[in-house]
Amino acid sequence: MVNKNIFLWLSIILFFGSCTILKKPHNPFEPEMVTIRGGDFLLGDFYDSTNTDAIPVHLVTVNDF
Repeated sequence: MVNKNIFLWLSIILFFGSCTILKKPHNPFEPEMVTIRGGDFLLGDFYDSTNTDAIPVHLVTVNDF
């Protein structure tokens, strides 16, 4: 009976000990949310007039996001 108790406790200790080892380590290179500053820019096509959605070149304002 003593051997069974020792085996049971060792199994429990090893199980919970391995759970802390298997945790996913923090990755400092994971993507983060950042703020993009808005502003004004020119949108359109300077060179090719075949894309009618891109002409004329016009000023676009984008808010922060």
